[in-house]
Amino acid sequence: MLLRALGFSDFDADKPTQGYSGGMKRKLSLAIALIGSPPTLLLDEPSAAVDAAAKRHLWRVVRQRERGQTVILTTHSMEEAEALSDRLAIQVAGHLRCLG
Repeated sequence: MLLRALGFSDFDADKPTQGYSGGMKRKLSLAIALIGSPPTLLLDEPSAAVDAAAKRHLWRVVRQRERGQTVILTTHSMEEAEALSDRLAIQVAGHLRCLG
């Protein structure tokens, strides 16, 4: 169910991960993070190296996470931060410059 929600076919699910594209590996990483519905998800640039359509799809899956799950996300993309965040912290040279 989770793999299908992320766009994997039955063929993809049985394929060795070495054959996955970078975008498929990102989707797989998100699926692994979501397994077991952890209370906190730590996502490091979850949509890096994926095309625009796949990026929007990944964002939709993150937004549809279980109620009560907290997501801590790192990204260089302000578009991604705006799409996925309720609160933002901006870090510059290793120091928090803005929180809100």
